[in-house]
Amino acid sequence: MKEKFSTAINCVSSYLLTICVLWCLASSFEINVNSVIVLASITIFSGVFCLLSVYAKKGKQFLVSLGVIGIVFVVMALLSINSVISQVNYLVNCILKFYSTSFPVPTTVKFASFFDNNANIIFVILGFLLSAINTISLVRAKRLIPSALFCVICLIPCFVLVYNPPAIVPLITIITILISLYFTAFFRKFSFGYHGTVFISVACIVLILSIIVYSLIPVENYKRFGWQDNLLKATEKLFDFGSGGNSDFDAVLDSIDKTKNLAETGPLEQRGIKTLEVKSPKGGNLYLKGVAYANYNENEWSVLTDEQAESFPENFDAYNLTKGGETQSVDILTQSKHDILYTPYYPIDSSASFKPVYDILLANNDGVQSYDFRCYTDFYNYKLDTPEYDKYVEEIYTKLPDSTKEKMLKIAEDNNLLTGESPDEIVNNVKAFISQKGYYSLNTEKMPDGEDFPVWFLNEAESGYCVHYATSATVMLRALGIPARYVTGYYVNAKKNEWTKVTSDNAHAWVEYYDNSKGWVMLEATPSSFEPATNISEDIETIPATKPTATVAPTTKPAPTQSVSNNGGAEAPKKTDSVSTYIILISVFTAIFTLIIRYHLIKSLRKKHFNNGKYNIRAIYIYRYIEKIQKLSNNVLPDRISEIANKAKFSNHRISREEIDILLSYATDAKDELYRNSSKIKKLYYSVIKAI
Repeated sequence: MKEKFSTAINCVSSYLLTICVLWCLASSFEINVNSVIVLASITIFSGVFCLLSVYAKKGKQFLVSLGVIGIVFVVMALLSINSVISQVNYLVNCILKFYSTSFPVPTTVKFASFFDNNANIIFVILGFLLSAINTISLVRAKRLIPSALFCVICLIPCFVLVYNPPAIVPLITIITILISLYFTAFFRKFSFGYHGTVFISVACIVLILSIIVYSLIPVENYKRFGWQDNLLKATEKLFDFGSGGNSDFDAVLDSIDKTKNLAETGPLEQRGIKTLEVKSPKGGNLYLKGVAYANYNENEWSVLTDEQAESFPENFDAYNLTKGGETQSVDILTQSKHDILYTPYYPIDSSASFKPVYDILLANNDGVQSYDFRCYTDFYNYKLDTPEYDKYVEEIYTKLPDSTKEKMLKIAEDNNLLTGESPDEIVNNVKAFISQKGYYSLNTEKMPDGEDFPVWFLNEAESGYCVHYATSATVMLRALGIPARYVTGYYVNAKKNEWTKVTSDNAHAWVEYYDNSKGWVMLEATPSSFEPATNISEDIETIPATKPTATVAPTTKPAPTQSVSNNGGAEAPKKTDSVSTYIILISVFTAIFTLIIRYHLIKSLRKKHFNNGKYNIRAIYIYRYIEKIQKLSNNVLPDRISEIANKAKFSNHRISREEIDILLSYATDAKDELYRNSSKIKKLYYSVIKAI
């Protein structure tokens, strides 16, 4: 009965490890998967492999059965090969979106014949492989190392380079299971019947410690350790990443999310992942600008092309065009190091050293995480005289495909948007018309194939969110001859003089239009019913939000670095909470308690097996203990000891009391000699870890 219970514990452990590893990957890389499909598949796979591991006693029988299952699964995967390739393309792009912030790799690639917006099949395949590895390792072989190794390999990418940590629940579950399995390894091998009971005891201790630590140190943010950034820098240096990338505009484009594919815009699920904090002396609604997009074509926004960048006015600062009156200082604290500065309206200067990348974004020269912007709080009084840039804006930011422009003008005519006499009247008319179109909803359907995104939204869609309204307003303004561009960033309702958390749900899109007398003016076309998102708990089933780019490399176009003001950098809030600190504390406390429990349990069981039971069985247990010492001391076993052990294991002769005493005496002497010839650190290791 005890062995059946221990086997069930191993089956459940392998099942939970598989689920939690995939959950960590999905949450860390923001991969959209259907949790019901994945959970159901893993349940079936784990059940089959557990039954096979328990009831297929013979090795040949087990391998043949495993081979048949593998062949059937491969054939089924090949039957849907096009979907597999498409989802691999989607998965690769999800990963590249994060790694492009650190390495000069593209943010997206295309090698599939059609696009998919989920990785259901890929996660089912991964679930099959992980279920096989975990179940065979834990249930059949009763070995922890293969299973733990694959779990760690899968989790490494989530912490070394990616700033977005995995969800805390699956992560703690993995840690609990691996720690419990490690500290019950002795019982799994020699006293399997006790393994289940000891596992439950250790797991309960870990969970209790988790609750205590969580209560004392709530997990609300994630901080990267220095070794992570050092590893990143060492990797860049080793492979010479970016050595010359800053001298090429293509490298700048590759380091940001240079396109926004509107054809894939569909229902949006919020996840509430913390990205930064902001503090304003006035509070209220704040827009933090990330990236500006210049070109609309074939349902896609993109940044400046090479040719457009070449025609950008030499040494021109597009972020310092206008002047106002009253000012305020907005403090920003990011969760990790970014190469982009999120910019409030309307900036004057910053405590961080920055460089404008044309008029796309501001590059964070020093990679600071804490900075402030001094900016105007009232509307412009005047704009600098910039005739070259005015001409450039007129040429670049009014372009539209002819078919799109024609359709948008027809919509404008049908809705009396051509009656405005001044640019301000036209802008107000467009804003009123667009913002009243349909209703705001994150559960907006995906656009049908063959449609033009803003035309479809204004003519057919019943609802939309910021992407729909901002795109439609930008395209409509361009059709009416007013320069406009699509902007992504964060929108938050900041508390007055308090640090306000900004999450991935605060990601937003809006419009900037250009006025020759005012410069770039921010325009909100999303309905007034829209409010900044509040934090929502994470879930394995995620759909990537429209969000600003995390990092960017400085531009190579000659542009002067802005002067650094010393008007007091952002005062970082006091923080002791982090996922990394949380995990370390749990691991330390758990290690101390479980080491003590493990040590006493092993000693107690060893004493019981050495002094009770039949002599032959006792002799085998003592000999295993001697072998353990012999491996550590590298001593050669006396022939007499080997003879007694072989007699106990392979013959029908009974071991005598004298022979038991010989084994016990040798075991004691071997242990004493091992400790005599060992350093204090080794003695501690042998005593606590090896429990000798």
